[in-house]
Order: sequence, then C-alpha cells, then structure tokens
Amino acid sequence: MKPIPKYIAILLVIIGFYACASTGSPDGGPYDEDPPKFIRAIPEPNATNNTRKKISIEFDEFIKLENASEKVIIRPFYPDFHCQSIV
Repeated sequence: MKPIPKYIAILLVIIGFYACASTGSPDGGPYDEDPPKFIRAIPEPNATNNTRKKISIEFDEFIKLENASEKVIIRPFYPDFHCQSIV
C-alpha cells in the first residue's frame, strides 16, 4: 500500500477540523402551542373599590411582554393608566 502524500493528509485534516468546528443553531424544541395559564392576581379578579396604584398578574410560565400598554387591556378604561412588564 502506498503512503498518502503529505498535502492530501493535510487537506484531510483541515476538512476534518472544519467539519467539527462548524457552528449551527440548536433546534429549540417543539413549538409551544399551549397559552400561559392564569395563577393569581393582586387585587383579586372582580375586586371592587380598588385604591391600589399597582396590579400584579401571575402566570404559570415566563411571558416576554413587549409594548405592555398595547397588549394588556384594563376595563373600565383609565386614561392615565400606564402598564409595564416586570421581569
């Protein structure tokens, strides 16, 4: 059996390193189709005569909320109400 020429051996090693070092993005898992479930809120749902300046709503999973004041609807409407997401 003939020995492999040096340049072919070097080329094979370079190709092997390139194949091992190639980057890719992870799969990320299956698509999440289940909506988050409501756990609790402060004040309690349907509470009346609330004087709090802040409300808190808890869900069973993390929610990334962008433009909270456009996504969260509070009724009756309060013109000076501002909404923000807290991580």
